[in-house]
Amino acid sequence: MVKKQMSESPLTFSFVDIRSRLRPDRLESRVRKRDKSRSIGHARPVIEESALWLCRAQDAMEDGGLPGFYHLYTGWSAKAVEPTASAIPTMLSLAGVVPEFNMTKRAVRLGRAIRDDNHLAGLSSAKTIISENVTGLAWAVLGWIGVYAHTAKAAFKNTAITTGVQLNHTCADRMLDRVVSVPQRAIITWALECLFHLQPEKQFYRTAEALGSSILGSCAADGYPQGCTGANGTDPALVYLAQTFRGLLESGILSQNRSWIVAAYKGAQRLLESFQQQGTLAGRYGPGWRADYSFNCMAGCAQTALLWLRLYQHGFAEEYFHAATQVARFITSTIDTASPDPGIRGGIRAGYPLWIDYHPLAYSTMAAKLALDVFLLLKKLSPPEIASQRLLLKRPAESGRPEGGTECRQLPAGS
Repeated sequence: MVKKQMSESPLTFSFVDIRSRLRPDRLESRVRKRDKSRSIGHARPVIEESALWLCRAQDAMEDGGLPGFYHLYTGWSAKAVEPTASAIPTMLSLAGVVPEFNMTKRAVRLGRAIRDDNHLAGLSSAKTIISENVTGLAWAVLGWIGVYAHTAKAAFKNTAITTGVQLNHTCADRMLDRVVSVPQRAIITWALECLFHLQPEKQFYRTAEALGSSILGSCAADGYPQGCTGANGTDPALVYLAQTFRGLLESGILSQNRSWIVAAYKGAQRLLESFQQQGTLAGRYGPGWRADYSFNCMAGCAQTALLWLRLYQHGFAEEYFHAATQVARFITSTIDTASPDPGIRGGIRAGYPLWIDYHPLAYSTMAAKLALDVFLLLKKLSPPEIASQRLLLKRPAESGRPEGGTECRQLPAGS
């Protein structure tokens, strides 16, 4: 069977009525009735099944990487750089939760798959290839830093720095301003800030500052990043917006750049308001926060929940934690833990419902990785394991509450 790699544009099936052939609405209804592991209270089985799904996806690749997705028609896709690199810290975090799965060894295999990938060795003149390569380099840097933080082996640190130097040189090319999108710049900024803390070289800091400033320059007054665009002129999927704000937040935490943190907060707050009003997150958001509620982007839901949890972890209001918990419950409600199909059991749909015209009939590796990150962080932050120190920006004293109290105060909208 020939494996097909998912393109940037959504998969479509012209002249085929998918609903009449597969009746996925009835299929999902039966699956939801059969599956009993739905709530956060049963998070351990869901974590195990999703972790096993990642393991099966890795075993399907000859070099130990991860595919981009599992499709109901074509099976596992070809290896994808972004999920391969970004899943390294996730697998390392899972090592203490499911030690029987040998996650540490699997994470190292992912790192080797990145290192041996010729796709990152050089840059093509084609715009799409340049964009994919640069983003892959950024995820590779974050992956190697994650391995080094876990193992403290100098070889991993050196590989991260070498990869980072290549990434930094590539970002000096002015052509990148035209081919690298705002969400990709956010990930690159995050990677370079991590490198600067690992190896304090001014080149990493200067490039990260320039990229971060360009992202802020693209944000409208309402916090919407104007540089985000979807395929074929559509509004961008939620995952790209959430990725932009997450990259800004993590970069701001590392550099203590208040402007980046405030920009991430504004975007997170608009998403929270949308969620509170509608009870769900839209699949796409356009300029002016125009929303498309016809489907859910599952990777975007998970990335948004992570954004909220990170804000809560660093001193923002508890409503972020509660909203992230609700989103996590929704994600678990879509996971089939009883299917005999190894590509479905424990996987996360790219879009919900499964047949929607956003990567239809596909289970996303990135969505699975992000969902696992949400489950693990919720497990860490849930009482009584919640950290006693959650301060990023100091809060002023308020009437009836001393400075440094247990409750948190939001930033004012105009700050």
